[in-house]
Amino acid sequence: MKTKLPAVLSIAIILLILTSFLFWVAVFLPVNGSNPGPPVVVYGSVVLGVLGLVAAFGFFKLKRWGMGLPILVSAPSAFLGAGGIVFAALPLVKGLGAVLVALSVLIIVLVVFPSARAAYAAEQVRVAP
Repeated sequence: MKTKLPAVLSIAIILLILTSFLFWVAVFLPVNGSNPGPPVVVYGSVVLGVLGLVAAFGFFKLKRWGMGLPILVSAPSAFLGAGGIVFAALPLVKGLGAVLVALSVLIIVLVVFPSARAAYAAEQVRVAP
């Protein structure tokens, strides 16, 4: 019998996927005029986008590594978004940075929510021989 995902996990998975796609959109937005941003930010956004999708898959499947990976992806995501708020000249990029920070913090909060941990504990008990 498959354990039903709580609403908290479903919301966190959707937000994680949305954040991953926002990182890929952020790669194409110019930070200052026509400058796409430093290479570290561009490559970091692509890597965090891919890792975010991997984390969403592990989170959906209730894998053991799926509990920690969203936190490890969302923390640097929040810092990259904060950098966009501080250093970007365009209001669109500043707004995108603010959205990324808010979503990343919300994902971290939802992952450590008691019902999310209970779902993981129930899955670990079900899987254990």
